[in-house]
Amino acid sequence: MMGGRDITVRHMLFLIAAVVLAGLTGCGDARRYVDQEELFFIQLGKLEHNIDLFQSRTSPFSERSDIYMADGLVWVLNRNANKIMTFTSYGDLVSLIYDPDENPAPATLPIAGQTTGISSRRAVPYEFNRVGWFTIDSRRRILVEDMLPRDRWEIDDDLDSALNRVVLRFSPQGEPLDYIGQDGPRGAPFPHIHRLETSVDDELVVISRVPDRWLVYWFLSGGEHLSTIEIPVERLPMPREGLIPSLQEVIPDTERRRIYLKIDYYQEHTDATTAGVDRINQEYSYVYWMDLNDGVYRGGVEIPRNVRETSESSLLDQRTRDFSYRLIGVPEGRYLLLMSEEDDDNVQLLLMGLDGRVIRRRYIRIPQDQVLFRRLRLSRNAILVGLLAYDDGAEVHWWRTDALLPHL
Repeated sequence: MMGGRDITVRHMLFLIAAVVLAGLTGCGDARRYVDQEELFFIQLGKLEHNIDLFQSRTSPFSERSDIYMADGLVWVLNRNANKIMTFTSYGDLVSLIYDPDENPAPATLPIAGQTTGISSRRAVPYEFNRVGWFTIDSRRRILVEDMLPRDRWEIDDDLDSALNRVVLRFSPQGEPLDYIGQDGPRGAPFPHIHRLETSVDDELVVISRVPDRWLVYWFLSGGEHLSTIEIPVERLPMPREGLIPSLQEVIPDTERRRIYLKIDYYQEHTDATTAGVDRINQEYSYVYWMDLNDGVYRGGVEIPRNVRETSESSLLDQRTRDFSYRLIGVPEGRYLLLMSEEDDDNVQLLLMGLDGRVIRRRYIRIPQDQVLFRRLRLSRNAILVGLLAYDDGAEVHWWRTDALLPHL
């Protein structure tokens, strides 16, 4: 929480950098930055309002965490502690779902079932096994990945994978409802889960990844199975022959039943002397989209390259580097939002239309050398929220990427 936080040198430098950037923007700097705000800080620790990033103080973090923002609330999933915290945008903890075997009993929240009266502030104990990714629907139901105990694992020879994940559903008050498997409520477990999302109609999308394919499971708001799409990595769309495709990301459309695939394409170059492979270069990046009802690709656009001069460049020796883009969201189902990490803590955001037109290029700034890990996520209303983990806790930031959309 925000109370009791020390202003460290790192935080002062971050503030100074923001002021300097604002000055540069007004003095002809080519980069334009998206408005950014640190909402609150979560201190490192074991208490209900803390985040646990380490197995011990001397060992590095072992599990990353996740974040979600909607309706003025911020949910933070802490994997190391097996808990989900709900904060206001000011950093006040209002609810908690926690594993009592790994967390002390909360001192600041009433435990559900142990108090009388009705309160929106509560802590709900639940024995998780090992939480993973999560998402929140419009009714504020919490859907979270959990790993099954090993004696309940199943082996799928066709997928060459263990089936050992389910999606738990909790009510807005944190009460456990049921779990979703491949077939719907109480269905067979999933293989490795890469992403969880919900649509504006509260339909759940589970994206799994196995050695030779990606799988997209789509469920109705009640949990009923709607469709499963398999995406074999050997049958990806090709802009031309002779390329090596690499599927980097699959993101569902939250407005309609459609998925988007970000694919990078590489080409081998041979050495004229040895006739062997000399190097492999990235040649293209594309985003394709596929409709769920028929599994047919309906379109695609090429992503422009982000080539920048490196810090070693000089007038006589121009050196460049190609920074690839990563697809992070599809706001309103009409635009592609991509990010590209450049030098000096600068991250470029690229907003494109589905016709391939570049609409905006803007920047955000994320310190690279001090951040242990980060999780960035695009909210349903197109605001980018981030969890930045340091050695003393985690900062929750937001960037007003919704201002990049043309209608604003």
